[in-house]
Amino acid sequence: MLRAALVCLAVGLVGCTTVGTPRATKDATPAQDDPVATTTAARLAELQRQAAMAQAEIRLLRQSLAALQVEVEHMAAAADGVPPPVTSFEPSAPSASTFESSELEPVRVEPPPAPTVIEPEVVAVAPPTAAPTASARVTLAGQSIYDRGYTLYHQGRFIDAESSFQRFLQAHSDTELADNAQFWIGESRFARSDFMGALLAFQEVLDRFPSGNKTADTLLKVGDCLVRLDNAGGAEQRYHEVLRRFPGSAAAVMAEERLGRSSGE
Repeated sequence: MLRAALVCLAVGLVGCTTVGTPRATKDATPAQDDPVATTTAARLAELQRQAAMAQAEIRLLRQSLAALQVEVEHMAAAADGVPPPVTSFEPSAPSASTFESSELEPVRVEPPPAPTVIEPEVVAVAPPTAAPTASARVTLAGQSIYDRGYTLYHQGRFIDAESSFQRFLQAHSDTELADNAQFWIGESRFARSDFMGALLAFQEVLDRFPSGNKTADTLLKVGDCLVRLDNAGGAEQRYHEVLRRFPGSAAAVMAEERLGRSSGE
C-alpha cells in the first residue's frame, strides 16, 4: 500500500508540472503582429501630419495679423492727425480704373514732387547697378514701402501691391527683404491668375536668392504655377524637390498633400 501511495504521488507531481509548463511558455511569448500597436502607430503618424499642417496655417494667420497691425497703426496715426508714415514714399493713390488699365503702369510712375518726398535719398542708398547680396539692413523708408505692399496684398489690391514691391526692389535690391519682395510680386500675379508672370517672378527668386528664406515656399509656388499651366510632370518634380531639400517644413507638408491629390490618394 505504501508503494501504491508513492506511485500516485509521483504521478500527481508529474501531472502538475505538465499542466503548468504551457501556461508559463504562453505568457512569456511576446505577441506578434499586434493590431493595436499597428493602429497606434498609424494614428501617431496622422497626428504628426496634422500638426505640421496646423503650423503652416498658423504661419499664414501670423502674416494676416501683421498686415492688420500695420493697418491699425495707420488708422491710429490718422485719428491723431499725424500722416501715415508711408505717405512720404508713395504717390497719391490712383483710381481703380488706372490700376486695371496697365499692369506695369504703377511701377513706371514716379511720385510727384513734394517737400517731404525722400525718394531721391532712397535711390542714393542702393544704386540700381549694385549686385544683389540681400544682406544689408532695410532702412525705415524701405520698410514703409514694403509694409505698404504687404498690406495692399492682404487687402486684395494685388496690382497696387505688386507696384509697391517693384518700387521697393528698385531702391533696396541689396537688402535682406529683397527676396521676400520678389516672392510677393509672384504671389500678387498668381492671385490675379497671371500664372506665367507669377512663374517668371518665382523663378527669379530662385535664380537671385538660392539660399534665401523663401526658397522652400518658392519651389512650392513654382509647382503650383506649373499645375495651372498644364505641366503636371514639372510640378511633381518641384514638389519632390521640396520634400528632398526641406523635409519636415510646412512647405514639405503642402507639397506632399499636392502629390497625394495628383496621384488620386
